[in-house]
Amino acid sequence: MKNSIFLFISFLCAMPAMAQHIGFEQKDYRAIGVYDRWEDSPFRDGRLEGHTAITTNPDRRGNTSDKVVAFRRSHLASNIYGVRIDLAKPFALTPQGKVVHVLVNRPQGGRVMLVGLGKRHDRVGQTADVEQFWVYSTTDVPHGQWADAVFPIKSANGVDIHSLVLVPDAESTHTLAADWIAYVDDILVDDSSEPRISLNSAKGAAAEAADAQQTTASVTAASRNGTVVAADGQTLNNFLAEKNKALVVKVLPAPGFGCKGLRVRFGHKLAGPQKVGGQQMWQEAYIGDKQFNNGQCVIPAEYIVGEVEIEGDFISVK
Repeated sequence: MKNSIFLFISFLCAMPAMAQHIGFEQKDYRAIGVYDRWEDSPFRDGRLEGHTAITTNPDRRGNTSDKVVAFRRSHLASNIYGVRIDLAKPFALTPQGKVVHVLVNRPQGGRVMLVGLGKRHDRVGQTADVEQFWVYSTTDVPHGQWADAVFPIKSANGVDIHSLVLVPDAESTHTLAADWIAYVDDILVDDSSEPRISLNSAKGAAAEAADAQQTTASVTAASRNGTVVAADGQTLNNFLAEKNKALVVKVLPAPGFGCKGLRVRFGHKLAGPQKVGGQQMWQEAYIGDKQFNNGQCVIPAEYIVGEVEIEGDFISVK
């Protein structure tokens, strides 16, 4: 029986009727599999088979569940590739919205995304695997430990969600050297945006205080159909750049693609809301290709602070 640090049987019984929980200790789901948004993916046409299974929990620190879902993140898939959980009972989206919580434990990776598959009531011929939403986690999802990824979702009335797809690494695979395994557990659909696992608040406070003293910024690049690297070719994955100093990057489109520009997000807690309690957490800027020089681009010094994410706006040139 699941003995989680954040859920008790009595608490579950007291939840509103709309709450839905999938713990994977028993068959409380319809099926599990993989999903790739890329239409030409080898995982969509049968050339390759995705790997996912119910397995013994490999890390009980922070999550004492007996069983969890193991998912192999493939370097041959797209950035939006994840473990698909078909629900035993669909749930309805509303303009008021709901919140989906998913426990994730991964050894590496970028932003975490949730995709909802479902159908509208008024479209009789529509299949139940039409994408109804994409949303990034509003909470930090660190590596090497269990964390609660939180996804606020909403839509117009009339949409039922039949499947959820947890994407543990919603970033380009062009620089992914090898596959790796992520673990997923305890899906909860409710109204609360508070994460179920608290990531050591004292440690977080100390980190924020130390950040003011830091002389470096952490730079990560993530794109589809191309990549962005440092001027000397180094991969930008938590790359330490000198704070408040312009950074030169190189744009490398995949074959058949060009780069229209770069989106740069900088500040703190980039996966969360832009403002918290009236405080600006991060900003975003766009650098067009007119500012490129021989495939290189200068990221202004004022953007190189805290955390920095660079996304290439790659477009087909065929």
